[in-house]
Order: sequence, then structure tokens, then C-alpha cells
Amino acid sequence: MLENRKVLQERIDLTENNLNSTIVKLEQQVIDTERRLKEVTRKYNEQSNSIEDKEADKVERLEQLTKEKDELLALVMQRGKTIEEKVAENKKLESKAEEARKRQKEAEERFERESAAVDSNLQIIKLRKELMHSQDHMTEIDKKFEAYKTHTNKLLQQK
Repeated sequence: MLENRKVLQERIDLTENNLNSTIVKLEQQVIDTERRLKEVTRKYNEQSNSIEDKEADKVERLEQLTKEKDELLALVMQRGKTIEEKVAENKKLESKAEEARKRQKEAEERFERESAAVDSNLQIIKLRKELMHSQDHMTEIDKKFEAYKTHTNKLLQQK
């Protein structure tokens, strides 16, 4: 029995050594696994933070682009309104210009009529002056004729 005990003790010791060795290996594996877990957790956190940062950047960029789009839309609307106002103003000015051209044409036609009338009036005045001159000349000739007639009658009477 003693021998059995001894054998048993040796087996226990051997098993204990094996167990201790296995425990040391397992503890080392636990340490390695914890270290790898920490590394994986750290990488996960970094990637998660990177993804969150990228998402935040995307959200910020989206907000910026939305703001720019709204500003550009407002600018387009403002310019469209300005263009409409300018088009209306141009139509008004074109209408005024057309009216001015029409009035100018009417004034030119009136000027031509009045100018023709003035020319006619000048012609009438000229003809009246010529008529008066001719009448004066006729009166003078009549007076000379009367004087001649009177003179010739006197001469005839004297004979």
C-alpha cells in the first residue's frame, strides 16, 4: 500500500505539475487573449471614432451644401425677379421710345406741312409784292399816259 501510495503520490505530483503547466499556459493564453482583446477594442474604438468623425464630417458637409444650395436658390430667385423687373422696364422704355418716334414723325410731318404753308405764304407775299409793284408801275404808266394824253390834247387844241 505504501507503494501504491507512493505511486499515487507521484501520479498526483505529475498530474499537479501537468496541471500547473497547463494553468501557466492557460494564464498566458488569457493574458495574450486579453492583450489581443484590448488591441482589437482599441482598433474598434479608433475605427468607430473615425467612422463617427467621417459621419460628422458628412453631416457638416451636407449642412454646408444645403446652406449653399439655399443661398444659390435665393440668389437665383432674386436675379430672376431682377430680370423680370428689367424686362418690364425695357418694355416700358420701348413703348416710350416708340411713342417718341411716333410723335417725332408727326412733328416732322407737321413741320413739312407748316414749312410748305410758310413757303406758300412766302410765295403769296412775294406775288403780292410783285402785284403791288406792277400796280404801282401801272399807276405810273397811267399817269404818264394821262399826262401824255393831256399834253397831246393840248397840242391838238393849239393847232
